[in-house]
Amino acid sequence: VGANILGGVCYNDSPTDLQLYLLSGNTNSPDLFDQAFFASNNANSQGNAVTTLKGGRGYSLNVNNGLVAVSYGVPPAPPVQITSATYQPGTGVTLTWNNCFSGHNYQVVYRSALTSGAWTPIGAPVPGVGPTASFTDTSSLAAERFYRVQSK
Repeated sequence: VGANILGGVCYNDSPTDLQLYLLSGNTNSPDLFDQAFFASNNANSQGNAVTTLKGGRGYSLNVNNGLVAVSYGVPPAPPVQITSATYQPGTGVTLTWNNCFSGHNYQVVYRSALTSGAWTPIGAPVPGVGPTASFTDTSSLAAERFYRVQSK
């Protein structure tokens, strides 16, 4: 299973739980993608716990609540938010979005009507290499289009 996974015990939840996060590889916040709650809800007066992640399996021991185990795969990147769409005559529409995670790709898709029609991919997927990414649709010079960005 891919790297950039962080796991640990959260004492603030009731009952306590093992939480798995996808790390962005940049300045974006980690994304919680899975969690498993301990079966009992005893106060962890000692504050001791340990978590091990390896090969798509996670094990966590909370000394006052027992053991939990999870299996996980490579989680998808969380959704992005388009932060700007600008039109430049002769160039096209440039979309910029945030919440990119390194190692994931982002596909821009469009359709001609807001509420109907199939979403059509345009251009190659954009790799997430920083906290934001952008794409310019040079084929939209004479067309009305509605866009979204899909996390891969």
